[in-house]
Parts: sequence; C-alpha cells; structure tokens
Amino acid sequence: MAQGEKSSGGSKLRRVESSLVELLDLPADVVFDLPRLTVIGNRRVVVQNHRGIVAYTPRQVRVGATGGEVEITGEELQLEAILSEEVVVRGRIARINLRLT
Repeated sequence: MAQGEKSSGGSKLRRVESSLVELLDLPADVVFDLPRLTVIGNRRVVVQNHRGIVAYTPRQVRVGATGGEVEITGEELQLEAILSEEVVVRGRIARINLRLT
C-alpha cells in the first residue's frame, strides 16, 4: 500500500471516529485519549490522560501526552501528585504550551 493511501485511510478513520463522538455525545478526550487540563488560577494545573513526566525543574515541567507533550513553565514548580490517571503541578505558573500533533 502506498504511503498516501495509508495516510488517507488514517484520516478517514479519524473522521468516522469524530462523527461517532458527536453522534453519541461522547467526550473526545476519552475517545481519542487526549490530555485534559484543569487550570486553577496561576497556582495549579491538573493534567489527566498523561503519559508520564518527560522533564522536571523548578521552572519547567514537561508531561507526556498522546501525540506530544504539555509544557508548564513558571517559578517554584513542584509535582504535588503523580498518579496513574493525573499529574498535579503547583507553583507560580506563567505559561502552558500544548505540543500535540
């Protein structure tokens, strides 16, 4: 199978999945295993559906996610909790970058 055909099939499947999500009113983050972020002011970020900690310093936390990373930058960052379903980062949060494909 040619690469273009493979890509076309993947995008077709993604469109079918998206249609089913809308039709059945399913949460897209669960179906597509996307990260779910809860931001509480500039003091706390909860990342659900994570793939582990990629990097950690008091100024930057990078959390793995399906298809990329969630990058949290700021000052005095701490990992408050690392659970199988969520990561909690606290500190003075300045920026959150999603690097997803």
